[in-house]
Amino acid sequence: MKTQQRLIFIVTVLFVMSACNLPTPGAPGTPDAHTATETSEPAAATATDTAAPAETATADGPPTAAPVTPTALSGDLLPALPAGDVVISTIDMITPLQGWAIGGTADPGDRVLTTTDGGSTWHEVTPPQPGLAAGSLPSAAFIDTDTAFVIYGSADRFTVPDDPPVWFTEDAGASWTMVGAIDNSGLADETWNPQFLTFFDATHGWFLVNVGAGMSHSYVALFGTTDGGHTWDRLVDPFSDTDIQVCQKTDLEFGNEGLGLLTFDCGGVVPAVTIGVTEDGGHTWEVKELFTDEFTAAGFPVADGAYCATDSINFIPGNLTLVGLLRASCKRFDGGTLTEQDFIIKLDPGAEHDSLLDYPGGRLQASLNDDSIFAFGPDIYQADHDALDFSLISSVIWEGQFDVVNADTIFAVARNAGDTALVAWDGTSWSIVETVLE
Repeated sequence: MKTQQRLIFIVTVLFVMSACNLPTPGAPGTPDAHTATETSEPAAATATDTAAPAETATADGPPTAAPVTPTALSGDLLPALPAGDVVISTIDMITPLQGWAIGGTADPGDRVLTTTDGGSTWHEVTPPQPGLAAGSLPSAAFIDTDTAFVIYGSADRFTVPDDPPVWFTEDAGASWTMVGAIDNSGLADETWNPQFLTFFDATHGWFLVNVGAGMSHSYVALFGTTDGGHTWDRLVDPFSDTDIQVCQKTDLEFGNEGLGLLTFDCGGVVPAVTIGVTEDGGHTWEVKELFTDEFTAAGFPVADGAYCATDSINFIPGNLTLVGLLRASCKRFDGGTLTEQDFIIKLDPGAEHDSLLDYPGGRLQASLNDDSIFAFGPDIYQADHDALDFSLISSVIWEGQFDVVNADTIFAVARNAGDTALVAWDGTSWSIVETVLE
């Protein structure tokens, strides 16, 4: 975090999904971890070359769109990174030793990397996409130690690529297959700014791209796959009849193949605390208002000048249902004075009523491997995700992109005053991880 950075102020919403008229889905599955393959050079990619069939109706829903055959690509490959020091830009560790990163010789990086020794030694496994310009940033979803999806955007976010290819690996990047492509035909050529690539498992995934803005709107296209990336349906675009085009999108996550949450930062334009909810895999969305009366009673009248932005979605299994966790930042102005405060909102159909609770602040992230949950701000807190009894465990002076493996293993890309470093938490203290590319 920046030195002397203010706390990131939040509302955390615990979604046991029958609350707010949400469905009661099954608990999410956990992908099996496999042994990562160490390699420094990616093998040649195999492009899918299947004739596109006509749309076909299914018994389970609307017609399925024909797959887009990836366009033949031309141009040079990006030169391999030189061995030596490497800068990690984003980190996603699957185990304490094995994981993935985006990195390079500078921050932000544009290469895909893997490690099998806890982040000290890295190997480049960038998909072999011809014609990429340096600085073309990848969107990546890392499913387990072997499995990943990558979609490259343009270097400037204003150059709209033609049907960007979708790359897939199931051997930790030793080889990549161009399994499909994103059909972006008919969208405005204003911008192509990928925001979220998220997968529930290796079969079901979603890709949300910002394609324009104006009049308090952030226009997006949402694509979804149910066949491991071979076919991508355009679920939402600026021409769709949906309310989610209003406001900046801050997070997107799916708890299973049907249930998803989308969070917003409306900057006070919308007089409510809102989230988007889908029950059908992103085909249709409902924007729900949360706890207007409770926020007003707590001193943040969202219908009268105060506002709360939501983000940081986490899904965790509950006793009988799926539980989701998200946050929002609440602000109000009194004359020239800005007041900010954090809350946790707990929506629990098993309780007599929902609860609005204090929260110490920071970005919320749950561990998928134990019952711990963390508040990542300048002061870092840990709690059990059921009791929500947060205790201070550390204070830092840097900004971080945090990645929780378990309560005793956390990685972060730490940034402060223009410097970037990979750091690790061992349950008691932070230490710098010296990163080298082999």
